[in-house]
Amino acid sequence: MSIHYVTDEQGEKIAVVVPIQEWEALLGRLEDDDSLSPEEASRADESWQEYVAGRTRTLSQVKKALLYERQD
Repeated sequence: MSIHYVTDEQGEKIAVVVPIQEWEALLGRLEDDDSLSPEEASRADESWQEYVAGRTRTLSQVKKALLYERQD
């Protein structure tokens, strides 16, 4: 996949550019109910419910926790 990231003045990623052909292929997969196994669909639904309920962590929070837990 040949995606391109757009960054701000601090170098933080703020957007992504995906070629239209790849975007349409991704959308097609999302619209195709057969693209996910029942287990994947169930986990995706659980993840969405956790997000909606506010029980998720940002990537930054996960990184900090992983670095804090390191034993080396």
